[in-house]
Amino acid sequence: MKKIFLILLALVVVTLCCIYLFIPNVVQHSSGHSSPYRYDAVLRRLKQPANWLCWADRQSLLTKDGLLHLSDVSFRADSFSQSALYFSPVAPAQGYQLRLAISPVNGDSTRLQWEYRSATSYNPIQRINRYREAQSVRNALDQLSAHTNRYFRHIEGVYGFAIKEAVVSDSLLISTSGNSSSYPDIPFIYSLIDKLYSYLQQQQAQTSGAPMLNILQQPEGGYLTRVALPVTRELPQQHDISFKRMLAGGNILITEVKGGPAQIEKASAQIENYIKDFKRMSPAIPFLSLVTDRRQQPDSTQWITRIYYPVM
Repeated sequence: MKKIFLILLALVVVTLCCIYLFIPNVVQHSSGHSSPYRYDAVLRRLKQPANWLCWADRQSLLTKDGLLHLSDVSFRADSFSQSALYFSPVAPAQGYQLRLAISPVNGDSTRLQWEYRSATSYNPIQRINRYREAQSVRNALDQLSAHTNRYFRHIEGVYGFAIKEAVVSDSLLISTSGNSSSYPDIPFIYSLIDKLYSYLQQQQAQTSGAPMLNILQQPEGGYLTRVALPVTRELPQQHDISFKRMLAGGNILITEVKGGPAQIEKASAQIENYIKDFKRMSPAIPFLSLVTDRRQQPDSTQWITRIYYPVM
């Protein structure tokens, strides 16, 4: 009987030794990928609290409360510092650490690395359970990495808008302008556009696209509003209406926006960030293409606008 007890005791001691020897005090896993976009662009996107979970599939990854669900633990995105987004476990979970670290790669791309740390326990049963749980997290980390990979490999994920580059085609324009002491409102803008439409009727000509708009704040005060219409043939200049031919061959950045002035301004700022990130230059003024007639649609959230930025 004593012999059996000693054998059992020895097995318990060996088992405990194996548990503490082969299961570390801290279990770590990582999974990452590279984005083809520059570090500054990805950093700028992720530093904004509103974008901390922009990449996450709300059906498969997030709870109804907006928490990130990983294995059996829920995490809350709570801070961004030192080029990493940090997540904290939601009570009663303890001893878990999760972060998304970003770093530059070769100056023209970005590494996004998910890193998970879990403290085990000196209680042998909890130590084993924590280790098993950490192993299941390995696949969950790969899933997170797949989501961030799909999101940040596309320009829309990095800049928030689908910015495209195209080659300018040969096009004909008529244009006019007007000055105002305050920011031009819709009636003022369309009074200039209607002037161009009236001129087209006089010339029995047709437009080939939506009205174009550029608003410039003057250094001395006030605003200069320039509008244009693409036309199908060459037309004579008349009074304050000019004709211009845009030659083919130049490059232009284009994005389409749904929303009002705030959304248009946000998209324009992102195009300017893109130009800066890729060290491009804009040789000419940008302009808006007013796809939606603002007079016919008073709800600005429904406006469709295309933004054009010439680049070189």
